[in-house]
Amino acid sequence: MEEQKIAYCGLNCAECPIFIATVNNDFSLRLKKIAKEWSDLYGEYLKERGVDGLKPEEMSCGGCRSDGGRFIGCASCVIRSCCQERILDSCAYCIEYGRCEFLEGFYSVIEHRAGMDNLEKIQSHLPPGKET
Repeated sequence: MEEQKIAYCGLNCAECPIFIATVNNDFSLRLKKIAKEWSDLYGEYLKERGVDGLKPEEMSCGGCRSDGGRFIGCASCVIRSCCQERILDSCAYCIEYGRCEFLEGFYSVIEHRAGMDNLEKIQSHLPPGKET
């Protein structure tokens, strides 16, 4: 597992269908499949942020840690913002990991649970006291 491809939340950007579609310049995948599926999956979350469904042009992402071109859901992610404010490589380095309400809500979505596994792997390799 290459840690630089792991998002702050633990998800592997290289496995994300939006990232893959962007890298492969696969507009049909973005337009027909992902926009519909993710509008259904994240509809409530997006509506809370004033977004009514995903538009095909929003189905582009260079990864969580990219300088630009992030998927709208990731660009406004509270987990990402929290890690950046605390200057953490990921949630695995946070002293509050394991009792974070942001992560608890995020991992309640089955599709996100692989992120928890990735953070657990990272954390298992940290020397004691490395959390900040």
